[in-house]
This record gives sequence, structure tokens and C-alpha cells, in this order.
Amino acid sequence: MDGSGDTGIPIPAGGSKHEWYVMAGLIIDPATNIKAKNRVCDILQRYIPEKVREDNKDSHYELHYTDIRFGSNIYSPLSLSDRNSMIDEVFELLLELKPILMAAAIHKTRMHQLSDGNKNFNTMTVRSLIDKFSAYTVHFDKIGSIVYDEEQYKKDAMMRKKMRLWRRHGLNPRNAGTQADMLPNIINTISLSPSEMSSGLQLTDFCARAVWDYLQKKDDSRYKQIRHLFEIGGCTSMGRRLEIIPDVS
Repeated sequence: MDGSGDTGIPIPAGGSKHEWYVMAGLIIDPATNIKAKNRVCDILQRYIPEKVREDNKDSHYELHYTDIRFGSNIYSPLSLSDRNSMIDEVFELLLELKPILMAAAIHKTRMHQLSDGNKNFNTMTVRSLIDKFSAYTVHFDKIGSIVYDEEQYKKDAMMRKKMRLWRRHGLNPRNAGTQADMLPNIINTISLSPSEMSSGLQLTDFCARAVWDYLQKKDDSRYKQIRHLFEIGGCTSMGRRLEIIPDVS
């Protein structure tokens, strides 16, 4: 799982300039995960000279959509043409891997008004995706593991509190829920990883940004490439694979 956008309250109630926050999830099996790791390493090695890698922090040596797009960190020496080609290759890789995609997108102003400001947007989106993934593992009788960005976890005290609650009591501790709410097939609720160590997190970053650009900027150029991956390979018990919160339909 990886997010795009910020979790701040939009102007005028808060200081954020953006209405949307998106958390995306990418479901792949172990064999596909190995293939993704090898291909991500290959893309990085072909575009980033070893000297550039040596001169930068290890944490910067990763596929990161906004860094590539704006030529930041290790991507500053690359031409605009090379950066665009690199982004093209990543989306082509996603189409080749055919992961099952899901996302939760929050319209922050609407949610803030409905909840009197008493909501943690990050926790809401993560809970939504855990719920969908648990439903998927139960439906197909699979064992799954969720990987989340270690740095984001460290920054969010509410998230850490909720993780412990979900592990002990399930996703609906006050109400009788479904079997999937107890996360029976999820290992350790969430495993933490630095994003530069996880090809899955890096690819999910691209998916989250594509959805965010579509909702926030009305730019669907990248979202159109991967939209069908939100519709194939899942199950009805996952609900809407691109969930808009709050639901205004």
C-alpha cells in the first residue's frame, strides 16, 4: 500500500491546497513479486549511472513517480525525454504484470464536514484496503501479507494505535462483522518496509499517483492505462475496488 497527496484539511478550514487523498494497493503473488523486483532493478540500472547512485542517499535509489516527473534527487541529471521514457516503462511493466489493483480515495473537504474533523484520513484509507484484501484472501482461500511504507508508519501515531487494535479485535471491534473482518488469512496485519527495499511499494506509488492525478487534476492519461486493473481478478466481496469516500453516488 502507498498513498498520494497529503492528509491535511483543505483551505479554508485547513492549510492543504488539495481536495483528494488516495491510498492504493497492489495485489501480486510471490512469483510475480520476484519478476517485479528484477524488472524494477533493471529499469533503475539502465537509467541511473552508478556514479549518481554513489553520490546520493540509498533511500533515494528507487522508482518514485514525482521525483522522476520533476527531475528530483537521483533523477536530476536525466533529460525530460529520458524521465518520460522511464515513466512509460513503469506503466508498461504494470500492464505486463497484471496486478489486482484497489484504491480508496477521500474527498477531504466533504469528509471533514461530515465527521466534524474527527477523522484520520490515512487510517480510513488503510482500513478500507485491508478490508478489501482480507475479503480477497478469504474468498480465494489464500494467505497474504500487507507491506506498508516504514517511514509513513513511524510518522502516524494514530495508525500505529489502530494497527494494534485491528490485530487484537479485527476491523469492527464494536460490531459483529464478517469472517474477513478478523483478518484470518493476513500475516502480521501489516509488514513494514522502506520503500526503496520494496518493488511492490514503488509500483504502487505510480498507481496511487495515477488515481490522484485523475481525481485532483482531472488528468486521466495514466489512470486510463491501468483502469482495467481495478476491474479484473478480484471478487465481489471486495466491494468497489476504487472506493470514493464519502460515497456521494
